[in-house]
Amino acid sequence: ALAETGREASATATEGGEVTPEPTPDITIDVDVVVIGGGASGLCAAISAAQNGAKVILFEKQAQLGGNGMMPEGLFAGNSPKQAELGIESPRKIDIIANEFQFNNFRITYDYWSNYIDGSGESVAWLLDLGVVIERVESMFGSPEVFHYGEGGHCEQMIETLIAATDTLGIDVHLNTPAIRLKQEDGAVVGAYAESPEGIILANAKAVILTSGGFSGDTEKVRELVGYDTTYMQTPPNPANVGDGMRMAEAVGANLIDMGFIQLLPTTDPANGSITTAVAEGTSMYVNKEGKRFVNELERRDVLSRAALAQPDGVFYRITTVKNAKVDENGITAQGQSIKSLLKAKKVYEAPTIEELAKKVGMDPKVLGETVAKWNDFCRKQTVDPDFGRASCTPNVTLYEGPYYAEMRAPAVHHTMGGVEVDAQTRVLDKNGKVIPGLYAAGEVTGGLHGTNRVGGNAIPDALGNGQKAGEIVMGVAR
Repeated sequence: ALAETGREASATATEGGEVTPEPTPDITIDVDVVVIGGGASGLCAAISAAQNGAKVILFEKQAQLGGNGMMPEGLFAGNSPKQAELGIESPRKIDIIANEFQFNNFRITYDYWSNYIDGSGESVAWLLDLGVVIERVESMFGSPEVFHYGEGGHCEQMIETLIAATDTLGIDVHLNTPAIRLKQEDGAVVGAYAESPEGIILANAKAVILTSGGFSGDTEKVRELVGYDTTYMQTPPNPANVGDGMRMAEAVGANLIDMGFIQLLPTTDPANGSITTAVAEGTSMYVNKEGKRFVNELERRDVLSRAALAQPDGVFYRITTVKNAKVDENGITAQGQSIKSLLKAKKVYEAPTIEELAKKVGMDPKVLGETVAKWNDFCRKQTVDPDFGRASCTPNVTLYEGPYYAEMRAPAVHHTMGGVEVDAQTRVLDKNGKVIPGLYAAGEVTGGLHGTNRVGGNAIPDALGNGQKAGEIVMGVAR
């Protein structure tokens, strides 16, 4: 537990049992709704509450709104107006849920996913009404046509439209103002304290909506909860997400759930967590620092991540040839990077032979040479991989002749799956499963909704739909 909670109006009990007084505010504001966090879920919560007549204040700890919402390509939705416009038939709900149950090791709840899918089309309609552009609807990772791409293939325009709506609706936005504590009276949350450049703000309110993100930026918490070697592990996309909302919620009695489940991206730059790469996906062999293979390179990302974390220092190298790396005649990689710049920065190592490549990256040339020879034998014979069960070795991954590239990779935190437990109405629950009056939550600050993993595109509609739902519910609008 991060903190144990008393029910006093003016004090909170800490882990050691001592009682800490509430901060003395420099500014006091009376509103209907406080939203803590200005990412996708926070923007939707604030907008929907304001649309339904609420006086809203939004506290954002960073210097800009948008958070992680700026980064995805788009969002999942079924039975949306855009699908209808394009003549796309949405898959059956039961088939989507069955797939999610399998993908998440049967740790999701049917009721949540049923409501989630039913509401996803409405969320897209709401976004379109606000002026958001949905460019196209396509398949993703072999799914049916349910993935809605934003303008230009990303969500930036969507978030910019939501930000503009906060101004149009008169939402009181405070940037560089982290919330630091919830105010509680007689068991109900009745406001929040935030630390602004002008001093401590107390916002008294009928309800507080937590939308402050996960805890992926807290590397030590990741290490503590999951036991991962975080020596080289980065925490994109937002290092500011360190679990502030979870700590504040737990301090007023909230239950935290599924904190040990974390979604990882397996092949990121160990220096900064970037997914940009010189080596095109599917064109390389993976070896650890000893020069040995350790996994079927075609496995899904959670399998790859956990296999990589079991290697020395939790890092590995992708080995390929210059030809396989798909660098064009101008020296530009498939992801638009200059290979010369990558080589100069030692993001990529190049050598004419495997033995010389091994020396450059600190491996035993004999060990790496034997690994490559075994790999090429497998590729030449087109038999089943004897070590890791890889079904095939296509011509574009053979390592017959150099020059060769080696690129160091490491898993990075993509999402933290655990967080504050909520019910179907986004109300925060305590450790006995009872609702904490006045406290709601949406987005990555919540836990228990997606099980152990998230399929691509699910995080954004979760943030949008539950953020919008929270804003409506606190104003008494039925969902």
